[in-house]
Amino acid sequence: MRPPVAVTAEEEYQRARRAYEEGRWEQALYLLKRFLREYPRTQWTDEALYLLGSSCYELGEYREAARYLEDLLERFPETPLRWDASLRWAEALLHMGKEEKALEVAKGVLPYKDQHPEDLGKLLLLLGRSSRPRHPLGALSYYYEVYSRGRPTDRSVAREEALALLEGLSPSQWREVMSRWEGTFLSVYAALKIAEAYGIPALRVESKAEVVPAIEQAVRTEGPFLIDFRINPEENVFPMVAPGAALAEIMEAPSTDDVPLPGN
Repeated sequence: MRPPVAVTAEEEYQRARRAYEEGRWEQALYLLKRFLREYPRTQWTDEALYLLGSSCYELGEYREAARYLEDLLERFPETPLRWDASLRWAEALLHMGKEEKALEVAKGVLPYKDQHPEDLGKLLLLLGRSSRPRHPLGALSYYYEVYSRGRPTDRSVAREEALALLEGLSPSQWREVMSRWEGTFLSVYAALKIAEAYGIPALRVESKAEVVPAIEQAVRTEGPFLIDFRINPEENVFPMVAPGAALAEIMEAPSTDDVPLPGN
């Protein structure tokens, strides 16, 4: 009988890492735990802890994920995985309902955001979600920064979550939003909510086909009526006079099909 072939620490770690990369979370969890138990101090220890925490996160075991990721950051404060581990730890804490701790963890890596532009939206969304319960206006600041600077997918998520947050604010907070973010979608939506709170009818118009019906409804309504016309901020305004042209040289709008107006 041949003697068993000895497996090196590197081979054991690479086997666990392959399981993680292939999405075999439960197997990765088993192999990573075994690796750390048999080889507690190697050059791969910090990576193994990160993959272990991430495997727990993928399996919905958020408490265990937070424990392993916190352990990683305490034992290896200078690890190159600090950014990724902090974001994943904050996400796990949010799932556990620990918003204040998640906010603390996310703020801890905020000074390094310029070194990770690809994850800026992810970080700011984490900050916004962590701030919502106790600091709703602070959360709106993070959401608006994502909307202003993030990738299209992140911008869409930030806008949706910001509007959902606005729904639950008080009239005094809506007025604060109108003052702080004047001329943005946040202030317009806050104005709609204030109108609704005071019993003033309001509509949002998102396509050209809705313009005339909305105006007709406003004319038929006694008293004030608020309409939010959603327009593209880069849309040309017609009729217009080109720079340097005489006032008589008015440019009319080109003929186009009726298309939806994108929100700003």
